[in-house]
Amino acid sequence: MTRIKTPLLALVLLLLPAVALADVADAADDDDDASLAWQLRPVTNRNLARIASAAAAFNDGNGNLDLAIATTWTGTYRLSDAWAPMVRLGLVGNNAPGAALDGSAFANPLVGATYTRRLGRSHRLALFGAATLPVGTGNARTHAASMTALPSDRAMFDVDAMAAIAGVDVAYVRRGFTAQAEATLVQSVRVRGPAMATATRTRAAVGAHLGYLVGWHVAVGADLHYEDTLTAAVGVRMQFRVGKDTWIRPGLAYLRGLDRRGLDAPLLTAHTTAVQFDLPMTF
Repeated sequence: MTRIKTPLLALVLLLLPAVALADVADAADDDDDASLAWQLRPVTNRNLARIASAAAAFNDGNGNLDLAIATTWTGTYRLSDAWAPMVRLGLVGNNAPGAALDGSAFANPLVGATYTRRLGRSHRLALFGAATLPVGTGNARTHAASMTALPSDRAMFDVDAMAAIAGVDVAYVRRGFTAQAEATLVQSVRVRGPAMATATRTRAAVGAHLGYLVGWHVAVGADLHYEDTLTAAVGVRMQFRVGKDTWIRPGLAYLRGLDRRGLDAPLLTAHTTAVQFDLPMTF
């Protein structure tokens, strides 16, 4: 329980200044100024089609080099000014070391919805609820390779469990600058597979994102995300407007899992070291 309370307390401390400084003035719709995070959920309510793929290298428990690619596809439909249902699918492929067999696996699909609203001119609030459907595939090795998935997607790759996910995000978006904080609670119930003794599991995670729009075509951003370990990401996006309301924002980021040694830890450890390609389209 202490593991859950600590990150939640950290998030509350992050959110208080943002809520206290809420600007109550009216404003035009400037969601196009919002920076898309690498490891956190979007805080804007737009139709979205997105593919994200993270290629990672890490050492397995025996010290062997392992390569894996985790890919997710996300679709979001703007049902109203506040509500947007969504669905996410995932796939992980593993290039196993030595004589071990390579493999791939489908993640549990995730279905849910986001409720968004403005808190004054520059602040956003987003509430998220979702569940995973336990129909994924894979074996122990491909399950282990799912550690290369983004922290926000990891519940999908626990294919032997059904998970309920609740989250909240707040963000400050003003003149191309975005500061975002996020908290997520995941309740998993094991429905198949071994280790039935651990039938349920509760996890909490927090994250933060800073992004800045340089002109209209380049955006830079960095994330920190903590669940069981700390993961950092930094990257750059290009932004292209296609037609009246359609934006394509391809991006490339470097992700690094950090242990207590921080940046002094070996490059290839049991934590994720990955390059992420992200291609979202909003319309």
